[in-house]
Amino acid sequence: MKLFLQLAIACVLIIHARAADGWEKVKWGMTMEQVREIYPEAMPSKGTSAEGGDRMIEGLLISPSMTLEIPRYDWEGLSFQVALIFLGEKGLSGCFMLAPHDYKNMNLDLRPQYQKVVKSLSETYGEAKEQDVPDTLFRKAEWTSGGTRIRSMLMLAKEPQLRTAISLTYTKPEAFKKP
Repeated sequence: MKLFLQLAIACVLIIHARAADGWEKVKWGMTMEQVREIYPEAMPSKGTSAEGGDRMIEGLLISPSMTLEIPRYDWEGLSFQVALIFLGEKGLSGCFMLAPHDYKNMNLDLRPQYQKVVKSLSETYGEAKEQDVPDTLFRKAEWTSGGTRIRSMLMLAKEPQLRTAISLTYTKPEAFKKP
């Protein structure tokens, strides 16, 4: 019986360790000021991102005034541009990451790096819930942990004017629900 209880407690601790309630060191609901205390390099968005500043996240158009940006965040051998998304009184509600963080190399083959990202996320959050067919223009994977949905996407550029990129989106889904 004692061994059973020890195993049950260990399983609860492992499951809790995997549960996410934010992104990295910040938690959902934090204010911009609280986030800047943890990430002093996070600055108000000037709307100079690749998308012109506006992003569509969970069906909502997110303007630059709703974001703090970290111009370069290194993870898994990639450099990401990070946008931390704030929804009024709900505070921090999402995080959008895009790699590579600059646009100098638009036609990179990022498939090996994407596989590394998916493997790392799967080791942390468990097996992905869905994945697209590998030979399409997009590859997707999704995880849910605690109060957080994590989505990854590899966009393969088939045309010279398009950009190959990896995006990651961390969101608190209920914050994006319309009343």
